Amino acid sequence: MQAKLAQEIIDCLPKDRTLFTYYKDYYAAYLLQRNLLRNGPSQVADLKKSKLGKLMNKPLFTSLLARCGSGVLRAEDIETLWPQNYESYVLTLGTWGRERVKRYRYYQTSRPGTNLVLQMNFCNRHDQIYRHCIGNDLDLFKFFAHPISDTRSTLAWARIDLDFNTGEALIEEIQNDWLREVEYLADEMKLAIKEKEKAFCYYGLDIYVDRAMTYLQSEINRHKALWSEAMLSAAIKFLVEEIGINTIYYHSFETGAALKHINYSKPPRSLYTKLPRQFCFETVNEGPSFIAGDKQAKRRLKTLKKQQWFRMAA
Repeated sequence: MQAKLAQEIIDCLPKDRTLFTYYKDYYAAYLLQRNLLRNGPSQVADLKKSKLGKLMNKPLFTSLLARCGSGVLRAEDIETLWPQNYESYVLTLGTWGRERVKRYRYYQTSRPGTNLVLQMNFCNRHDQIYRHCIGNDLDLFKFFAHPISDTRSTLAWARIDLDFNTGEALIEEIQNDWLREVEYLADEMKLAIKEKEKAFCYYGLDIYVDRAMTYLQSEINRHKALWSEAMLSAAIKFLVEEIGINTIYYHSFETGAALKHINYSKPPRSLYTKLPRQFCFETVNEGPSFIAGDKQAKRRLKTLKKQQWFRMAA
């Protein structure tokens, strides 16, 4: 999209921080609720036979379905789901890309132009633990050549292209730097433990082993298990509820790499195979019309024997 449009979208949205609360398999509850809001109350048996049926096998729904004595599930029934364990994140918006054709490849966008970036940032609870255990430098796990927040500690982000004329959106990528960087910290800590050191140097910062262990034990597993489904859920919910777009595309591994000029250091394949299937995206052979109509994208698509995309009508 044009940079002007991306900025207009940001300017039109609320400026206060947006909290996003996520629990394991929340995406399944959200997608089922969207279906029930669109189609009305449905028989549980019919839902189980639908394309969303596999979502109902989640442990999250066990007690809820047991309470549906009539065998009918309503949108408001989903509201009763609220597990004890959940995470709170802060969502912010940014932009990424360049409209000049000669330079757009660097930004790995599917066409020249700007992406809207939805950033999923840590809440204050994490930052307090970080400062106590690691230090006041919150930039330690950041990679500034990526579209992270300027003011907060970013866990992950989603890059989005869209077109209001066609009513379509494309989730270009979801990505996470923090997990990779914090695992480097874990490796250094393990080496220090092996050598019976009380502290170790990490990017010029002296860190005590016991404090690093406290931080890692508190944070790494809780976010590692959730980040990808939480980020994709946040992107879908943002597009549907804030932008008003219901037709959402997501890249497949091969088609996405070709369009975004990714020849080396490709992202984890599971993010572009397993994850969209987990969310019940359907596989299609044609992408968004605003990509199909772009001159530069057409050239890249011709290098493929066959296109593959994921599509959702949310």
